[in-house]
Order: sequence, then structure tokens, then C-alpha cells
Amino acid sequence: MATNALHPRDPELVELARGAGDLARGVARFAVETALRAAPVEADVVAKALDALSGLDTTRRSELRRRLHELAEALEETYWALSDRADHTAERDAAFSRARAVSALECALVADPAEATIEAVYEAQAALSGEQAHQLVSDVKAMLRAHATQK
Repeated sequence: MATNALHPRDPELVELARGAGDLARGVARFAVETALRAAPVEADVVAKALDALSGLDTTRRSELRRRLHELAEALEETYWALSDRADHTAERDAAFSRARAVSALECALVADPAEATIEAVYEAQAALSGEQAHQLVSDVKAMLRAHATQK
């Protein structure tokens, strides 16, 4: 889990995401995939949502977001159930990271690509360890900056 969290409305990230247009959706996917590699979640809805994100299948977006939200809540319940138990810290942290990774995927399906990116990156970095989170944010900003300079 990240201990030095990204501000949810990091000014540079917001500006870059807003200027990226549809490319922002690919950046959101990158953030989600990074989080899911670090905190894998084996669930049918995750696979379906990743497929929908790839194909921009907007017909199922709201249903998938609802199902992802339910899955994230279930993972958060596990996290909270383990929060007061000193003997399950690794399991607790893993549940938190998985919940954040699923939330990142849910956010990536938001209709507006800039909002999808901003929210997905915020959730994805929360799923990662400190250095991994920092690297993700750096990579995302570099991707968005590269797009801005190509315009």
C-alpha cells in the first residue's frame, strides 16, 4: 500500500489527463493493469471489464461498474475484518490492495476519459507499495506529457 498517496486531484495529472482526449483511456488501462499485476483479482467481472475497457464497449459499462463496486466492497469488508488482528497484516494489506485495484478498474470505465484516468490512477497507486506507486504516477505523467508534446 502506498504511504505517500497521490492527491486525488493532483493538478499536473488533472491538466495532462484533460488534454489527452481519448488517449487518456489507454493510460487508465495501463494504471489498472499495473495495479492488477501487483494485486491480482481472479473474478469473471474483472476479466469482462478489462475486455470492455479494451473495446470501449459502452453498452455494458454501467452494469460492469456496479458489479465491480460490489466486488470492491466485499474485498474492503475482508480488509476491515482483519484490521484489528495483528497476526493477519499481510492478508489485510493484500485485501486492501485488491479492493483498490478493482476500484481502479471501476473508475476506468467512467464515461469521460479524463475523469476515468484521474480516478483510476488515484485508486491504482493506492493498491501499490510506496516505490511502485511513485513509479506508476511518474509513468502515467510521462505518457500523458509525451502525448501533449506530440500535439
